[in-house]
Amino acid sequence: MKIPAGTKIDNAGDEETDWTFPEGTVFLKHFSDPLDDDRPIETRVLIQGPETIVAGVTYRWNEDRSDAVMVKEREEMNIPVASVIGSGGPISFSHILPGPNDCVVCHTRDNCVLGLNVLQMNRSVRIDLVLDSSEASGYGSVARSPVASAIGSEANQLVDWSEKGMFTERYSEESVRTLKSLVPIEDDNPSNEDSIALRARSYLHSHCSFCHHPEGTQRTVFDARFLTPLKDSKMVREKARTGSRYKLLN
Repeated sequence: MKIPAGTKIDNAGDEETDWTFPEGTVFLKHFSDPLDDDRPIETRVLIQGPETIVAGVTYRWNEDRSDAVMVKEREEMNIPVASVIGSGGPISFSHILPGPNDCVVCHTRDNCVLGLNVLQMNRSVRIDLVLDSSEASGYGSVARSPVASAIGSEANQLVDWSEKGMFTERYSEESVRTLKSLVPIEDDNPSNEDSIALRARSYLHSHCSFCHHPEGTQRTVFDARFLTPLKDSKMVREKARTGSRYKLLN
């Protein structure tokens, strides 16, 4: 992600409040081969326009990774994910590369930027970028930041971005401890009795909830958002229904 020089992300609110990104913010999301992280498959680009307008485009990488071309219409490709002895070949899955019109199906006016929020970003990450004073114009001053300068160290994502001057309201090491966060799918902390439930709810939130909630683009009955109490989510012991009239699904 890159925000324009002299701007900040409006992060006022709590864990349920969507951030507001300045016009001209650019988001990149890379997809790699499941069997080879060094082999890119596609790169998705999302650009924040005025107010709640965004534009998105996908680039598909060629075989030698020397260049990528824009996907003008939705494409489908098979990607090997594992090899099984005696199966006669690799196991693969069908991967969809969205076209520009596909991007705005989920990135709607009411939910234009997905994934970048408190629940997702309240996590520990490895700091791989250090900005000197000449590079910090788009992020505020980071010259005095012990977090931003500690390249290779672990830091909270929200705190690090605060130290880089990217937010209107700062997060501290103390404040992030009071905020909720998603649980990684690989988390298996034996001291956490709710680990399986939290991992399941976190997965549903990060992969499904941006469409699957009462005001989402998929008008389903269930609510996959992490902060919705399970008893109110309609995900347990409910008949599968969809559409404005909640048509029953077979």
